Amino acid sequence: MEEYLVVRAHGLKLRFLKPEDYARLLGATSIREFFNILSSTDYSGSIEGLRWEKIGLEDFFKVVFNKYVERVELISGYAPSELGRLLRTYALGRYELINLKRALRAKALGERIEIEDLCPVELHIHLNELVEAEGLEELLYMLRSRGYRYASKMYDVYVTSGFLGTIECGLEADYYSSLYEMLKEVATAEGVREILDIEADLRWLYWCIVFKFKNLKLTRVMTPLRAMGRELSERIGPYIEEAYLGDIPALVAQVVRFRDLEEALSRAIREEDYVLIEHALSSKLYREAYRVMRRDFVSLAYVFAFILACEMEMRNLNAIFTGKKVGLPSSEIQRFLFTY
Repeated sequence: MEEYLVVRAHGLKLRFLKPEDYARLLGATSIREFFNILSSTDYSGSIEGLRWEKIGLEDFFKVVFNKYVERVELISGYAPSELGRLLRTYALGRYELINLKRALRAKALGERIEIEDLCPVELHIHLNELVEAEGLEELLYMLRSRGYRYASKMYDVYVTSGFLGTIECGLEADYYSSLYEMLKEVATAEGVREILDIEADLRWLYWCIVFKFKNLKLTRVMTPLRAMGRELSERIGPYIEEAYLGDIPALVAQVVRFRDLEEALSRAIREEDYVLIEHALSSKLYREAYRVMRRDFVSLAYVFAFILACEMEMRNLNAIFTGKKVGLPSSEIQRFLFTY
C-alpha cells in the first residue's frame, strides 16, 4: 500500500507548476493576465467561475489552500488508517495550528474573530468553537481538555512575561509531540522521522531566536523547547542560552546539516526581521524536502516530502498574487519565493 502512495505522489508531482509557469506568472502585467496564466495549469478547476476583479487576498489563499487539501486527500485517502491519520495531521494540523494562534491573539486582545478569518480545516477543533470561546482562559481550558498540554503549561509564563508567543510555542510543541507519537505506529518510518526531525529542529531554532529577541530566558520555556528540539538542539542547545543573538548563525553552522543557514540567518537577525527569519528557516525545510525526494524516491519519506513541496507551491502562488495585488515589481516578489 505504501508503494501505491509513493506512485500517486509521483503522479501528482507532475502537475506542479513548472519554472516557466512561475516566470509567466511573475511577468503578468495585471491580475486578469495572472488568472489567465493560472487557468492553463492544474489550478484551472480551482479558479473556474471566479471573478478575478473581485477576489481578495484571503479569497485567493482559500483557493490555493483547497488545492493543497485536495492533493493531500488524494494521497491520505488511500493510506491505511494509522498512516492516513499521520499524513492528515502532518499536512493539515499545521493549518489548524495557524487557526489556534489566530484565535489566541484575538482572545488575548479582546477582539472578535470570524470563521472567515480562519483556514478551512477542522481536525481536532471545530472552527465555531474557536469563534465562540469567550476569552483566552476559556480557549486554553478547551485546549487543555483536547490534550494540548504544553500550550496549557505556558499560560503562567505568558501572564508574567506578557508575550503570547510562549503559548504559541507550546502549541507547536503539542503538534510535533503528537506527530512523533503517531509515527510509532508506522513501520517504515525512518525516512519520515528524518524530515520531522529537521522541521522540529528548525522550529526550535525559530523560537530560541524569538525568545532571545524578547529577552525571555530560555529556561522559562524549556518544557516546550525540549519537546521540539532534535539534533540541532542537542548540539548547540547547551550554548544558545548564553550566546549573543548575532552569534547564533555561526553556532548553527557548526552542525553540518544546517550550515547553509548561516548567511540568510545572519542577515535576518541583523535586520531584526521575523519575516526574514521565518523565510530562511522555511527555505531550508523545503530544500531538505526536495533533497529527500531526489534521494528516497521509492520510500514513504517521498510522500511526506511531497506534502512539503505542495505547501511550498501554495505559499509561492500566494506570494506572487499578493505582490501583484499590491503592485510590487516582479524582482521584489521574487525575493519572497521559495526555491529548491
